[in-house]
Amino acid sequence: MTNDDRFRLDRVPSNEDDWRDAVDGVLKGRPFEKVLVNQTAGGLDIQPLYAPAFTEPILPVDPHRVSYGWDIRQRHEATSPSLCQTAVLDDLEHGG
Repeated sequence: MTNDDRFRLDRVPSNEDDWRDAVDGVLKGRPFEKVLVNQTAGGLDIQPLYAPAFTEPILPVDPHRVSYGWDIRQRHEATSPSLCQTAVLDDLEHGG
Protein backbone atom coordinates (compact mmCIF):
# COMPACT_ATOMS: atom_id res chain seq x y z
CA MET A 1 0.00 0.00 0.00
CA THR A 2 1.39 3.40 -0.94
CA ASN A 3 1.03 6.54 1.18
CA ASP A 4 -1.60 7.80 -1.26
CA ASP A 5 -3.69 4.62 -0.92
CA ARG A 6 -4.04 4.97 2.86
CA PHE A 7 -6.40 7.92 2.53
CA ARG A 8 -8.12 7.12 -0.76
CA LEU A 9 -11.91 7.15 -0.55
CA ASP A 10 -14.39 5.38 -2.81
CA ARG A 11 -16.23 8.68 -3.09
CA VAL A 12 -15.93 12.22 -1.82
CA PRO A 13 -17.94 12.74 1.39
CA SER A 14 -20.99 14.85 0.62
CA ASN A 15 -21.96 15.75 4.17
CA GLU A 16 -20.52 15.89 7.66
CA ASP A 17 -21.73 12.41 8.64
CA ASP A 18 -20.09 10.84 5.56
CA TRP A 19 -16.89 12.78 6.30
CA ARG A 20 -16.90 11.57 9.91
CA ASP A 21 -17.42 7.95 8.78
CA ALA A 22 -14.45 8.28 6.40
CA VAL A 23 -12.30 9.79 9.15
CA ASP A 24 -13.28 7.05 11.60
CA GLY A 25 -12.15 4.51 9.01
CA VAL A 26 -8.72 6.16 8.82
CA LEU A 27 -8.43 6.47 12.61
CA LYS A 28 -9.08 2.72 13.04
CA GLY A 29 -10.43 2.97 16.58
CA ARG A 30 -8.26 5.82 17.80
CA PRO A 31 -10.33 8.51 19.56
CA PHE A 32 -11.36 11.34 17.21
CA GLU A 33 -11.15 14.00 19.94
CA LYS A 34 -7.62 13.04 21.00
CA VAL A 35 -6.24 12.67 17.46
CA LEU A 36 -7.89 15.49 15.52
CA VAL A 37 -9.18 18.09 17.99
CA ASN A 38 -6.55 20.60 19.13
CA GLN A 39 -6.75 23.36 21.71
CA THR A 40 -5.65 26.96 21.75
CA ALA A 41 -3.47 28.25 24.58
CA GLY A 42 -6.71 29.58 26.09
CA GLY A 43 -8.33 26.14 26.09
CA LEU A 44 -10.71 26.57 23.13
CA ASP A 45 -11.22 23.47 20.99
CA ILE A 46 -10.16 23.69 17.35
CA GLN A 47 -12.15 21.17 15.36
CA PRO A 48 -10.69 19.58 12.21
CA LEU A 49 -13.83 20.46 10.23
CA TYR A 50 -16.38 23.21 10.55
CA ALA A 51 -19.61 22.38 8.74
CA PRO A 52 -21.69 25.20 7.23
CA ALA A 53 -24.11 25.11 10.18
CA PHE A 54 -21.25 26.21 12.45
CA THR A 55 -19.80 28.79 10.10
CA GLU A 56 -22.83 30.80 9.02
CA PRO A 57 -21.68 34.32 8.19
CA ILE A 58 -22.66 37.14 10.51
CA LEU A 59 -23.06 39.60 7.65
CA PRO A 60 -25.09 38.95 4.49
CA VAL A 61 -23.10 37.22 1.78
CA ASP A 62 -23.45 37.73 -1.95
CA PRO A 63 -24.68 34.28 -3.13
CA HIS A 64 -22.85 34.76 -6.45
CA ARG A 65 -19.51 34.85 -4.63
CA VAL A 66 -20.04 31.78 -2.45
CA SER A 67 -18.55 28.46 -3.52
CA TYR A 68 -20.16 25.29 -2.30
CA GLY A 69 -18.52 22.06 -1.25
CA TRP A 70 -15.63 21.35 1.07
CA ASP A 71 -13.12 24.02 1.98
CA ILE A 72 -10.28 22.32 3.82
CA ARG A 73 -7.11 24.20 4.65
CA GLN A 74 -3.92 23.31 6.42
CA ARG A 75 -0.67 25.22 6.15
CA HIS A 76 2.46 23.20 5.51
CA GLU A 77 5.87 24.65 4.86
CA ALA A 78 8.59 22.41 3.49
CA THR A 79 11.64 22.71 1.29
CA SER A 80 10.47 20.03 -1.15
CA PRO A 81 7.22 18.41 -2.31
CA SER A 82 8.22 15.06 -0.79
CA LEU A 83 8.86 16.62 2.64
CA CYS A 84 5.53 18.44 2.39
CA GLN A 85 3.75 15.18 1.50
CA THR A 86 5.35 13.47 4.49
CA ALA A 87 4.18 16.29 6.79
CA VAL A 88 0.63 16.21 5.40
CA LEU A 89 0.36 12.43 5.79
CA ASP A 90 1.74 12.67 9.33
CA ASP A 91 -0.91 15.27 10.18
CA LEU A 92 -3.64 13.08 8.70
CA GLU A 93 -2.49 10.09 10.74
CA HIS A 94 -1.72 11.88 14.00
CA GLY A 95 -3.88 15.00 13.96
CA GLY A 96 -1.40 17.79 13.29
